[in-house]
Amino acid sequence: MAAKIRIEDIASQAGVSISTVDRVINGRGGVRLNREIRVLDALHNLEAASVFKPAYARQIRVAVILQHTEDPLHDGLKRSFLDIGIQHRSLNIHYYIHHFAIAETQNIATFLQVARKSYDAVIASVPNETLVRREIRRLSALMPVVLLLTDIPNTSRLAYVGIDNMQAGRVIGTLMGRYLGPQPCAALCLSGFDSMAAHVQRREGFHAALRARFRHIRLVDVPESTFDRAERAADILYHLLASHPDIRGIYNAGAGGAPLVEAIRKRGRTHDTVFITHELTPDRTELLKEGCIDALIDQDPLEQVTRASRLIASHFRRLPPSPVQSPTLLRIFTPEMIS
Repeated sequence: MAAKIRIEDIASQAGVSISTVDRVINGRGGVRLNREIRVLDALHNLEAASVFKPAYARQIRVAVILQHTEDPLHDGLKRSFLDIGIQHRSLNIHYYIHHFAIAETQNIATFLQVARKSYDAVIASVPNETLVRREIRRLSALMPVVLLLTDIPNTSRLAYVGIDNMQAGRVIGTLMGRYLGPQPCAALCLSGFDSMAAHVQRREGFHAALRARFRHIRLVDVPESTFDRAERAADILYHLLASHPDIRGIYNAGAGGAPLVEAIRKRGRTHDTVFITHELTPDRTELLKEGCIDALIDQDPLEQVTRASRLIASHFRRLPPSPVQSPTLLRIFTPEMIS
C-alpha cells in the first residue's frame, strides 16, 4: 500500500510552509500566485490531488481582446467565452472581454501596457503591428499570453490557438481550381488587413496553390485592401468584375458575406462564378444553404475558445496539463451539408 501523503510532505515538495499548504488546500487565500502554483504542482507530483482537493481562493483574471461584435465571428467568440466563464467559475477563473477595431493599434498597445496591473493572463486576437508586437513581447515575459485566430511569432507567447491559415489558403486554392475546371479563366482573393497575419497567409496559400497546380487560372491583382469592411469589399469586387470579365473564381478571406453576394448578383454573375469564403456564422450559413456560397471553411471557434481557456487554466494548475497544441482542424462545408 502506498504511504499516506501528509501535509508536511506537500510543504517539503513545494518548498513552502505548512501554513501555506493549508491556505491553498482549504481556500483561505493570502497566498501569492507563484507559491500557489508550487503547492498545486506538489499535489500533482505526489499524486495527492484526489486526497487534498484544493479550493481556489485566488481569483485568476483573464483579459480577452476581440474585435467588435458587428463581426459575426467575434460575436460568436464572445458568447463562447461567456459560456466558458460559467464553466470555469468553480476554478475561480474569470474572463473579461474587451473589444477593439483592428485599426486601433495605439489603443490596443496602451491596453496591453496596463494589463499587467489588472490581469493575470491575456487571450488576444490582435494585429501584427510594431507597437502591438512590442507590448505582446513585454507582457509575455510577465504572464501567459495566448494568441487567438492569428499569430504573432517571436513574441514568447504561451501558445497560438487557431488554424494553419497558409494551409487554409492552399485548400481553398485547390477547391477553387477543381470547381473552375480546365477552361482558362481568372480568380481573385479579397483579404482584409495585411497586419493580420491570418489574412496574408490565406492569400499567399491560395495564390501558391493556383500557381502550382492550375496555371490556366489567371490571378487578378487586388490593388486595394478591404480593411475588413464588408461594404468596401463588395465595392472593390463590383468594379473588378467589370474590369476583368473573365473572373470566375472569388475567394473572400476576410469580412463580407451578403454584400459580396449582392455585388456578384448586380453584375449578373451569380451562375457563372464560384464563391468560397470562411466561417460558418449564421448569415453565411443561410447564404451557403441558398447556394450563394459554393464552399466554406470553418475554424470551429468554440473549439478554439475551449483550447485557449484550457491552456490558461492548466498554466495556473486549475486543470491538468494541456497537451501539446497543434493547429485546430479545418472544417469544409458545402450547400449539401446544410439542412
